[in-house]
Order: sequence, then C-alpha cells, then structure tokens
Amino acid sequence: MMHIPGQVALIIQSGKEQLLYISNAIMHPLHIEHTDWQTNYDLDHEKAKHSRIKLLELAHREDMLVNAFHFDFPCLDRIDKRKGTGEWNWTYG
Repeated sequence: MMHIPGQVALIIQSGKEQLLYISNAIMHPLHIEHTDWQTNYDLDHEKAKHSRIKLLELAHREDMLVNAFHFDFPCLDRIDKRKGTGEWNWTYG
C-alpha cells in the first residue's frame, strides 16, 4: 500500500486531539511539498505517491498532528495547504 507491503499508519487519539503516525510513508518533509518525489525504498512508486497523498488529505481534513519516523526533532506538526496553490505544506512549531 505505501512504502513497502505491510506498512501501517496509526491514528492515536486522546480526547479531541488526534495524532497520525505515518511511519516511513513519507521519508522527509520535502516529500510533503513534492509528493511525486520517490525514494529507492518505495517498491511501487505510483502506489507510494497515492498513499502519501491520502495520508496528507486525512491529516489536513481531520486537523491531526503528524509524526514520521525519519523527520528531525521536533517532528510533531500539522499539514496545511498553501493558500491559492493547493500544494501541501509542513510547518514546524
């Protein structure tokens, strides 16, 4: 489905706050802005791209905090769309 077969994403909830742990589905914050960029670790590039977009849409729609394994500390933040462009944006802090 995503990065490799069997890869999972987790939704963790406490009260009204939700965290989306995307594991290795997105390897670097730049991949949020450039969903078409691939890594050699993606076994199926097209499925990986579509999975990343679905996760970004979910995080944005539900206003979730996002955490990814390979992002630098502090790696908790929200996904947003840049005004007028429709491009995804990762903002620290």
